[in-house]
Amino acid sequence: RKIDQFNSQALTNTVWSYARLGHHSPDLFNAAAPEAVKKLETFNAQEIANTLWSYAKVGYRAPELFDAASYEASKKLYRFNSQNIANTLWSYGTMGHAAPELFDAAALEAVTKFYQFNCQALSNTIWSYGKMRHNAPELFHAAALEAIRKLAHFSSQDIANTLWSYARLGYDAPELFDAAALTAIRNFKDFNSQALSNMLWSYGKMKYASPDLFDAAALEAVNMLDQFNSQDIANTVWSYARVGHYAPELFDTAALEAIKKIDQFNSQNIANTLWSYGKMDHAAPELFDAMASKAIEKLDTFTSQDIANTLWSYGTIGHPAPKFFDAAALEAIKKIDEFNSQELGNTLWSYGTLGHHAPKFFDVAIATSIKKLGTFNSQETINTLWALAVMDLNVEGAMIFLHRIIEQFKSNHDYLSVEGLCQLYQVLLWLQYEQKKKIILPKSLSDK
Repeated sequence: RKIDQFNSQALTNTVWSYARLGHHSPDLFNAAAPEAVKKLETFNAQEIANTLWSYAKVGYRAPELFDAASYEASKKLYRFNSQNIANTLWSYGTMGHAAPELFDAAALEAVTKFYQFNCQALSNTIWSYGKMRHNAPELFHAAALEAIRKLAHFSSQDIANTLWSYARLGYDAPELFDAAALTAIRNFKDFNSQALSNMLWSYGKMKYASPDLFDAAALEAVNMLDQFNSQDIANTVWSYARVGHYAPELFDTAALEAIKKIDQFNSQNIANTLWSYGKMDHAAPELFDAMASKAIEKLDTFTSQDIANTLWSYGTIGHPAPKFFDAAALEAIKKIDEFNSQELGNTLWSYGTLGHHAPKFFDVAIATSIKKLGTFNSQETINTLWALAVMDLNVEGAMIFLHRIIEQFKSNHDYLSVEGLCQLYQVLLWLQYEQKKKIILPKSLSDK
């Protein structure tokens, strides 16, 4: 009732106190937001930062306040110290509230003050840009140098959040990742499941192979997998597969844990987990059976990439899942226009590899593939052609794809790998001896 009598300091201290204690008071925060908007010009740097932090901490959305505050903060950034900058950016990141002009201005200001930032402030600042997918190359370059100097004092969460942000925005920082690996190995006992999986995901996303880190992390993860949620499990095994680091004990234990938590897995978790086992050629039959049933339940939420990667995993491991393959064929037909050339090639190859008949899907997929033929690379082309041969389907479509291979080979004699040439030989046997087609290859291709 008296909120209109509060000055900027009183308003800030009041909401900060409730947020600091984690005390939820919707009426207070709802009333304080418009009052703060009216008086924002009188707020100093710390009051702006603390007010925003308070709303983010308790999770109360106040879009008008955040919009007005971004404008006011941008004008006063030169007065913000390192903690004010970090807290302000963290608030926008936590609430997912875009403020591009503020983030651009704050990046310039932060670079000049990085020497003042403590570890958490540095990490939170970088995390905020990653969370909002806001590019700031000069900020990230300077932050990497500063972080390397302070890594010994970073908490496990600081390390994970910092690396996650670089990976999410795709900023190359090999020296930072190398230094962080050494620090993390010495401090794995301090990592919780989320910090460990996020850190590994960062190395996976950037394809930074760090054998010592991945070996040590595997031992640590095995002992705490019961604390991992579905996304932690999926991200962890995906990271190992992405960098090609084999960790059989981790994969065996993760499979058992994933089965226990199968109901938590969403479509992307399912696809990424299975893809990881397929990529590492690590058989886990009980997991693949459990995932097939769960995937059928969630197929309507699968993207084309999820469908293709999941099918590819079963094909690569050689694990039949007839009910899932039948259901996936129907879902793929619905979403066929979303499939790119790699997804089409891998999907058809998977059905061919397991000998699973889905003629209606093949008809639709081949028609779509022919429309997109110009985007197919050699492996995608031969996979598609080989699948048609194995399944004894659509000779006319096969001839179109064979013509594509011949034309591409004429301009590049290394167009096909050894595996691709073996697949092509099988296709030619099918066309010539089973379909009675007369095939004349260029002599150079015939010789190969």
